[in-house]
Amino acid sequence: MRLQAHRRRADVRRIAQKRLTSQPRRSILPSRHSLRLIRTVAFVTVAGLLASSCSLFGDSTVYRCPAVFILDDAKDLTRFKAGPGRDITDILLEAEIVNFTGECDYGDGEVEIELLVQIRVERGLANINREIKFDYFAAIPKFKGQAEGKRVLPVIGEFEGTRTRLVYQDELKMVIPVAKPTDGGAIEIVLGFQLTPAELKFNRSRKQR
Repeated sequence: MRLQAHRRRADVRRIAQKRLTSQPRRSILPSRHSLRLIRTVAFVTVAGLLASSCSLFGDSTVYRCPAVFILDDAKDLTRFKAGPGRDITDILLEAEIVNFTGECDYGDGEVEIELLVQIRVERGLANINREIKFDYFAAIPKFKGQAEGKRVLPVIGEFEGTRTRLVYQDELKMVIPVAKPTDGGAIEIVLGFQLTPAELKFNRSRKQR
């Protein structure tokens, strides 16, 4: 994803995608709160804050990292097989963005962010082919309305053998232009599943029960 600002370009790249076999070495901070995004009705929940281990040209000043949020309406995915059925026997897979860790570093007019995103995936009873296929996104609300302000990331795999539950880890690297390091703390990064209208409606209806 590339975004134009201050004659510099922001960049979001996937470094690696793999199934987790153990817990990550770094853990998120326990801070949690909610924030309403402009022009949306959904709340955004902070799942954690990035480590503020930031520097500029080697000095000892520590600056706040951008805040990372998981969109509440899009943190879960329930995908059904084709047809009108919405019973437990119709589920292909369920997924949840469960965690992330990361850190940032400030350079000349930009902040570089490394983010590890964890996604739990569970096979549904209707998934006879054992396939895993869905998309999630990383977006920067500061660039809302721009075509390049959101990166959709596909996840494709399979449940091997007798496995019915997996946890995947994505390593993302982002470079966002900033006029000065103190501006970085006001930047927000939003994570969520790329849902169909029906899947979004299902998520919202389930919360109202």
